Amino acid sequence: VRPQRDIMHGAQPPQGQKVAHQVFDSTAELALGRFAASMESITTPAGERWHKLVPQYPLTEDKETAEWLEAVTDQLFRVRYSPESGFPEQASEFYQDLGSIGTACMFVDDDRTKRTIRYRTIHMSQIYLAQDFQGRVDTVHRLEPMTARQTIQQFGADKVTDKIHQADEKDSEQTFRVLHCVYPRADVQRWRWDFKGMAWASTYILLDEKHVLEEGGYHEFPYMVGRYVVTTGEVYGRSPAMSALPDIKAVNEMEKTVLRIGQRVADPPLLALDDQSLGSFQIRPGAIIPGGIDVNGRAMVQALETGANFPVTLELAERRRKAINDHFLVTLFQILLEDRSAMTATEVLQRAREKGSLMAPAFQRLSSEFLGPLVTREIGIISRANALPPPPQAWVDMGASYEIEYHNEIVRSQKAGEAVGVMQLMEQASIIDQGKPEVLDRIDFDEALNVLAEATNVPQ
Repeated sequence: VRPQRDIMHGAQPPQGQKVAHQVFDSTAELALGRFAASMESITTPAGERWHKLVPQYPLTEDKETAEWLEAVTDQLFRVRYSPESGFPEQASEFYQDLGSIGTACMFVDDDRTKRTIRYRTIHMSQIYLAQDFQGRVDTVHRLEPMTARQTIQQFGADKVTDKIHQADEKDSEQTFRVLHCVYPRADVQRWRWDFKGMAWASTYILLDEKHVLEEGGYHEFPYMVGRYVVTTGEVYGRSPAMSALPDIKAVNEMEKTVLRIGQRVADPPLLALDDQSLGSFQIRPGAIIPGGIDVNGRAMVQALETGANFPVTLELAERRRKAINDHFLVTLFQILLEDRSAMTATEVLQRAREKGSLMAPAFQRLSSEFLGPLVTREIGIISRANALPPPPQAWVDMGASYEIEYHNEIVRSQKAGEAVGVMQLMEQASIIDQGKPEVLDRIDFDEALNVLAEATNVPQ
């Protein structure tokens, strides 16, 4: 499915090696690319504000608070999509891992040198997970090879061992295994301002020498772990690729067979008599074969008829390819992105409602495990850097909180049900209005337009 990321625990990634020599059909790899691109475009589209912050009760109607949270949202998007952050490309890697492995992990930390947030998708060959009693991932151990030069750069020359210094002098690219452990701190001392007052403990260990490089902590969990589907009793997620694996293997073998059949048809084996009068000969175009016919003009060499049934083989392979695309939701995404120019407004909303119900399960897990923790982590980093506008006094006095309101394609599709109801009510009311005009007075048209505007993504 993704040969270039075929890395086992503790193994080095293939540096420019040929890794697809056993792949004869690229359907799964293409489907994974479409899956990742579609998930990104309808979940976290780079060109849209795919979420906003809204105040919770009792400040839901306070205009000043709403404007301040809108300014905070603007700052989040500025930092997240700044050239130094790397979020768009790392999000793409995240969705690729989600579709192929079923579990994806993004490390979110502040870059003090450039005063921004850095995003990095970590391959699952480096990650070990544990979860709490509620099934939420709260412990991550990341085993990463680091060169001697990188280790000194990150932790400082006074924190590393003599072995690292010696390696840096002789071969600075020599690698060492560094383990990063993040887990809930059991004895949080809330009154302290150092790492012992943080909710999450962080420890870096030089594994081979059992040497602690750094102890620290985080106010928010820095690893965003997303899982596509989680089976009861399991910690790691399962992916569309795992469900499609029988079809992927089958179509790969079919394509290999088709290639062999095609070679035999284009360059078939030759049948010849066991006769010394016919020696070796060439079969290049225009070649003359001495002894190729007998005195009666009969051919002494014939091509072997393979009896291959191409249509049946190709039909079976196409069925498998369609099943693979269905596993990766390619057909569904095509419906999501279809042309709506020939549809009426009601048809568009009805189709959108169907899409929302199909995509809801995958998005709900992503929002709780990836998007929600991501926004919380970003707000924490930015607020500690004093990069947020001062909150209004009402917010400070109330000690209020915020909610994350998503505004991507999936949420709009889910909200389309209300819009369909409004459209149908207005159509039916207009029929009744022919004989009873006062019936329209029962409809709040301003509120109806608000519902329609939100469902169809009309700017404020």
